[in-house]
Amino acid sequence: MAAAAKAAPKLVVRTFNKINAAGLSRFDPSMFQIKEDNNDGAHAILLRSHKLQAGDVPLMCRSIARCGAGTNNCNVPLMTDLGVPVFNTPGANANAVKELALCGLFLASRGVMEGATRMEELHQSGEAHAQIEKVKAQFGGRELAGKTLGVVGLGAIGAAVLKAALDLRMEVVGFDPALSVDAALKLPGHRIRIVDSLEDLAKASDYISLHAPSNEHTNGMISTQILSQMRTDACILNFARGELVDEAALAHHFDNGGAG
Repeated sequence: MAAAAKAAPKLVVRTFNKINAAGLSRFDPSMFQIKEDNNDGAHAILLRSHKLQAGDVPLMCRSIARCGAGTNNCNVPLMTDLGVPVFNTPGANANAVKELALCGLFLASRGVMEGATRMEELHQSGEAHAQIEKVKAQFGGRELAGKTLGVVGLGAIGAAVLKAALDLRMEVVGFDPALSVDAALKLPGHRIRIVDSLEDLAKASDYISLHAPSNEHTNGMISTQILSQMRTDACILNFARGELVDEAALAHHFDNGGAG
């Protein structure tokens, strides 16, 4: 009898963080083996926010994929030295981040958290029913329609956010010195205004939404100078990277009565 054919070895994909099952299901189980935090070696790595170290990358690794747009947690220069290419997935989470940005806009506008906190206090004291009509007027906030949203970074996420803002009847200004031709062609150019500097955007905006990568050119972009150019009641929404904001400058801004 002929000997049974030996099964080909599977390619091992190591995952850091929790990767959506729908994405992992695209790997043919007859060819790939998915392992979480596997230290035995891997041919490829999938990760989200895990900060990749050289020790995480075995000699047999041939590729790294970041499940998101930014690759600042992947140490690309080191991986390049090791001969391991790093891929990203721009736009894969654009809708999720857009929804978070919209949530941030509403929270920053309508006194939702402040109102909820006050109502909890009144419930605890037994005064909620008696005070609700009087109290709710204190947390009306302001409507978004007619206000101006400044979007920093006009890639897949920034574009999704600005289109949603337009649907809310907001005015939109955008800034992106690294804007590609392909990304520019996808923008509703006749409905938005592109400015040449972050200072111009800060002056024009009631809200600023950050959607830029973290790198040597963008880290600390929200600086004392930019904060000083903002309108007194303007708000910053940062669903990108913390490094984009100079925290000391922002703390000083708040300590001196600034909004944001």
